[in-house]
Amino acid sequence: MLVALIEVLDEFAEEFHRSYRQYGQDTVYNETGFYYDMQPRYIWDVWMDDDVWKTYLRSLLLPMLVEPSVLLLDNFVSHVSDESYKIVNEELSTHLVALQRLSVSR
Repeated sequence: MLVALIEVLDEFAEEFHRSYRQYGQDTVYNETGFYYDMQPRYIWDVWMDDDVWKTYLRSLLLPMLVEPSVLLLDNFVSHVSDESYKIVNEELSTHLVALQRLSVSR
């Protein structure tokens, strides 16, 4: 199972880099995970829904974008909704690229 998952991830990575090689590292936003330097046994509870996601896109991410970019996301339902694709493509002039289902459990 793990070998198959690694193959899927490798194939996705190859296709991603082939499709978006013209974008520099400063225009690819990897939002597939957040990493925090936290004390052991300390857990943050994070909550997201469609409204919070749209606010993030329009109020926080949009001002950071200075040129067309690529937004790499997991398959959380708010991230990959039709409305999310529309906002990212039309309002942010950015490509939304979602990871394949079940590929973020590595």
